[in-house]
Amino acid sequence: MPIAVKIFPERGLVFVRYRSRASVHDGMQAFAEYIRHPDFRPGQKQLIDLSAVSTFSVTPSDLLKFNALRVSGRAGDGDTLMSFYAPTPQGQKVARMSLRAWEPFNVVIARVFDHEEAALSFLGLRETRIADLQLHPA
Repeated sequence: MPIAVKIFPERGLVFVRYRSRASVHDGMQAFAEYIRHPDFRPGQKQLIDLSAVSTFSVTPSDLLKFNALRVSGRAGDGDTLMSFYAPTPQGQKVARMSLRAWEPFNVVIARVFDHEEAALSFLGLRETRIADLQLHPA
């Protein structure tokens, strides 16, 4: 699958990496797996790495289906911090589309960054590179 998801339960963090080709269908599949995972918790901070996205496909009906899935996975209180690392024009486009898709839910505080350090810092992480996430304990 062109999307990899890793949960760091001790940090309350979900790391999502999109690879070269991604679609809303792939995103729905990854999100469905995430909300069924035993380490899933509502309100986990999310770091979405869009640095490797080269193409992305979406249809309006895909977005409606994804929004319904998102609502089902949002049980619980509090806002979710979501940080998009999008250093490329294509990644920025995907991030902006995702931000617009979350707007109606008013439960996500999301920002788009073109530098890894800023994307990590927004989530309160001390690492300066995404590659360092797995090297440091909470």
